[in-house]
Amino acid sequence: MNAANDKVVVIGAGVGGLASAIRLAHQGFDVTVVEAAATPGGKMRTVPSAAGPVDAGPTVFTMRHVFDALFEETGSRLDDWVNLSRSELLARHWWRDGSSLDLFPDRAESRDAICAFAGDGDAKAFMKFCEDAERLFSAFDAPMMQSAELSQTELTLRVLSEPSLIGAMRPWATLAGSLSARFRDPRLRQLFGRYATYVGGSPYASPALLSLVWRAEEMGVWAVQGGMHMLAQAMARHARALGASFRFGESVAKIEVQSGRVHAVQTSLGERLPARIVVFNG
Repeated sequence: MNAANDKVVVIGAGVGGLASAIRLAHQGFDVTVVEAAATPGGKMRTVPSAAGPVDAGPTVFTMRHVFDALFEETGSRLDDWVNLSRSELLARHWWRDGSSLDLFPDRAESRDAICAFAGDGDAKAFMKFCEDAERLFSAFDAPMMQSAELSQTELTLRVLSEPSLIGAMRPWATLAGSLSARFRDPRLRQLFGRYATYVGGSPYASPALLSLVWRAEEMGVWAVQGGMHMLAQAMARHARALGASFRFGESVAKIEVQSGRVHAVQTSLGERLPARIVVFNG
């Protein structure tokens, strides 16, 4: 394909749509992003309040290296667009009985907090949990999280090359089952079980492999000055600087297909946008 002659419509200005628009515009494609909302960000949205805009979706983010790479690979720097600060506290957890637990980017500090909270046995179990999560994250980052297309064969070969991963994966267990086998304190099982609810699942039905999400959190939590919507705004501005255009307050009513190929999209305002490529971030 000749990027300069190919029109791309990205449906939805969530984080995935914004990242796609940035990469495609950087490659020279003629990119138009169509978004039903009035602002970019998707779930990374704000609501008004007497004190100013308040984040209604995510309030912090992890895996900063993914955003750094996105901007660096497209000729810029994330720090040139937003002001970021690394949180000294990953999360503060409260229970109805009045107990609370803070977790930290420093593993030893989290271990000590868990020891005071739930005892030495669960503190030792936490360290093993961290080691397993780190191994799983390292093993599956490239073939699963960074891959454009998931390959079952590549995943299988990765496990076969390091059979000890099977013990960390616990393929025979759900996330809830795995956590129950690890931790005596039910509050810790509940705490780490939230990695299933992150993706809309249940820890009682989701695979134990989701425990690797802890590693993403342990690597650091970042806050955006002004709120998370500022990150979405920065991504949209960067996309515009690369040549992408945005149509807010407008949704896509239909994708036209001719001879098995995308041909155009029709918007809710009755306009027809020619497109040889459509990226759906709905």
